[in-house]
Amino acid sequence: MFVFLDESGDLGFDFSNKRPSEKFVITLLVCDSKEVADGFRSAVKRTLKNKLNHKKSCTRYVEELHAKDLTLSIKQYFYRQLRNDDWRLYSVVLNKRRVYDHLTTVAGRKKLYNFLSNFLLSRVDLSKATPSVTLVVDKCKIKRR
Repeated sequence: MFVFLDESGDLGFDFSNKRPSEKFVITLLVCDSKEVADGFRSAVKRTLKNKLNHKKSCTRYVEELHAKDLTLSIKQYFYRQLRNDDWRLYSVVLNKRRVYDHLTTVAGRKKLYNFLSNFLLSRVDLSKATPSVTLVVDKCKIKRR
């Protein structure tokens, strides 16, 4: 079993001086086998190649799919590329304006992120996970402070 964890938005809370996102979203993609995970990788590569980076005069090169930047037709194309349905999505959306003050500090944000991740991971049915579970966390968001 492969579990991919990714987030959208940020954990900034200075709404008066800066422009942080209003929501923070963590999503898990759970693939029951390596073949399903490879199918997702292939669908992403194919969509990037055929829909976003296909023009020779392309002024920018797209390396990741971001749903907020895609048209419905591109999203439908991506979905059609998936060959298997042995996968599930889990997601949690945090309204950052409703977060307690003690969770807006540096230490509090780490606790909040860990709590939300654990909340989602605890919902995943691991009974089909043989022989192991591989958790892949989006590395661009991991920063040591």
